[in-house]
Amino acid sequence: MNKRAAVVIGVDRTGELTELEGCATGAEAVARWLRAEGFDTIELTDANNKIVTAAMVTQAVSTFVSAQTYNQLVLFFSGHGYWKNETELWLLSNAPKDANEAISWMETAEFAKDCGIPNVVLISDACRTIPQTKSAMRVRGSIVFPNENFSPSRSKVDKFMAAAIGQPAYETKLDPEGTRSSVFTHCLLQAFREPDAESVDEVIDNGASAFVVTNRKLGPMLQRRVPEVLAAINPTYAQEVDAEVLSENDAYIAKAKRPPVGAFPELGPAQQPSATLREVAAIAVSTELGSEIKISKRRLTRVKQFARQSGFDQKIDDAVVVTDVQQFETQTGFTVMGDTVIDVAATLGAKVAILARGSADEPAIIRVDLDGRASSVGIRFGNGQATVLAALFGYIAHVTVKNDAVVSVNYVPSENSFRWNSYADRRKEIEKLRAVSTAAARSGVFRLSDENEAVAFAERARIEKGIDPSLGLYASYAYSQADLRESIASVLHYMQSDLEVLVYDVALLAKHPALTGDTGQTVVPFCPMLTQGWNLLRSRGVMLQGILDRAQDDLEPSLWTTFKEGSAVEIIEAIRKGELQ
Repeated sequence: MNKRAAVVIGVDRTGELTELEGCATGAEAVARWLRAEGFDTIELTDANNKIVTAAMVTQAVSTFVSAQTYNQLVLFFSGHGYWKNETELWLLSNAPKDANEAISWMETAEFAKDCGIPNVVLISDACRTIPQTKSAMRVRGSIVFPNENFSPSRSKVDKFMAAAIGQPAYETKLDPEGTRSSVFTHCLLQAFREPDAESVDEVIDNGASAFVVTNRKLGPMLQRRVPEVLAAINPTYAQEVDAEVLSENDAYIAKAKRPPVGAFPELGPAQQPSATLREVAAIAVSTELGSEIKISKRRLTRVKQFARQSGFDQKIDDAVVVTDVQQFETQTGFTVMGDTVIDVAATLGAKVAILARGSADEPAIIRVDLDGRASSVGIRFGNGQATVLAALFGYIAHVTVKNDAVVSVNYVPSENSFRWNSYADRRKEIEKLRAVSTAAARSGVFRLSDENEAVAFAERARIEKGIDPSLGLYASYAYSQADLRESIASVLHYMQSDLEVLVYDVALLAKHPALTGDTGQTVVPFCPMLTQGWNLLRSRGVMLQGILDRAQDDLEPSLWTTFKEGSAVEIIEAIRKGELQ
C-alpha cells in the first residue's frame, strides 16, 4: 500500500511585514484535505500566536524522510516570499530579522532529489517579491531536507508556484462571511473538488479504480482558474501560476471528488487556459529545434499574442544584440552595449585593456591578451555596477546592459579564430536559438524536460567539437532542473575538451571536484556567471572567499551576475591585487 505524507506550513505574521489573513487558515484547510486523502500530516501554522521556525520544518520533513516508508511527500507553504538571486525564499515567523528563518526553495528542491521518496511535491503559495532593503537581501534561508543520500534512485520533484517573478499572490474575500483567503490555495482545493472534465484521469489505486487529477494536469488547471477568480474580482490583478512536473504521468496528490464522465462539458475555446510564459518559451525553443508543435492553430495564435504582450518577444530582441566588433588580434575580448565601461581587471596573468569606453550609441570595447586559455575578467560599468565573466580564447563576449543589469552575454568566435568558419555556416540558426534561450532564461521558464530535447538542443548548440558557451550555460541549468545529470556531464565534457578549461557554472552543476578541492584544473570565472548559480553553492559543498560570500547578498535581480556598486568596487580591487583567481 502506498504511504503518503505532508508537511503543511501557514504563516500570517512575518517580522514587520504586512500581516496576512488567510495563510494559516488556508494551510489548515489543506492539512484537513490531505488527512482525508490518507496523508500522514504535520501541520505548522502561526495560528493562536504560535511561531513557525526553520528547525520545526526541518524536523517535520526529517521525520518522514528518515522513515523511508513513504512513496510521496507534499511540502506546502503559504505566506510571504522573496525572489532573490533568481529563486524563491519562504519567509517564516522570525524573518527577515533572522536571515536563516526562511526556506530556500532551490536548495531545498536540490536536496529533495536525494531523499529517497519517489515523488516530492513542493507547493508554494507565496509572493515572489524582490527584497528592497539591505537586511532583506541578507536573508538566505535554510535547507529543510536532510543532507544525506538515502537512495540511489533519484526522487522526482514536482513544483507548483502561485506567482511569477515579482508578482504578488493575492488574498481576497472568497466566501459569504467575508473571510479573506488565498486565491491560489482556494483554487488548489477546488481543482480536486470540482475539476475540469479533461483534467480527470482514471487510475488504479491500491488495486481499485479511482478518478484523480494527476500532477501533470493540475498545473494547467490552476493556470486557468487563478486568473479567472482574480478577473471576477479585479481585472487589473495579475498572478501567473507556474508549474514544473518531473513525475510520471500517473502521479497525483488526491482523488477527484466527482466522476468525469458526463459531469462537465468540454472546455470551449473561450474557456481554455490563458497562455503562460512557460508555454511561450516551450514553443519558441521547440520551433528553433525544429520539433513538432502539437497544439491547435487557435492556441498557437493565442500563445504568439501573449509572447508580444508579455514582453517575451522584446527579450528576444534584447538578446540578439551583437556589435560590429568581429575580431581582436588577440582573438579574445568583450564588447558592452547599454552602458559605458570605467574599469576592468583580469586574473591568471591576462592583460586587459579598454580600447573604447562606449557611449549611448557606440559599444565599449575591451581587448584581452590571455596568458593561457582563459581568465576571469571583472568589468565595472558607468552605473557603478560590475559583472565577472569568463574570457575564453578565440571568443568575443558581447555583453548587453539594461536597467542597471547584465541581461545577455553572447559568446561569438572571433573572425580570426579557427572556430569562425564552422560558426559562420550556422550563424543565424545559433544566434536565434541563443536569443530565444536567453529570453526564456530571463523569464525564469527555460526548460529542457526530457532526453530527446536535451540531445536536440545540444546538437543545435554545437560549434566545431564544442558547444556555444552561452547555450552551454543555459542548457546546463535546464538539465539540472530536469535532473538530467548525464546531459550536464555531456555539456561539461564538450566544453572542457573544446575550451581546455572548466566553466564555473557547468562545473558547479556537474558537481566537479575542481570546485571543492585542488585538482590542478583551471576554472573560470571564480564565481557563477548566471545569478541562479549562487543558490546552488551550499548544495554542492562550495565555500567562497569572504568577499564573494558577502557579495551574494549584493546582487541585482538579473539573469547574469551583476554586483551592486559596493561589492563591485571591492571585487575589481581584489582581482587587481591577486586576491581572487
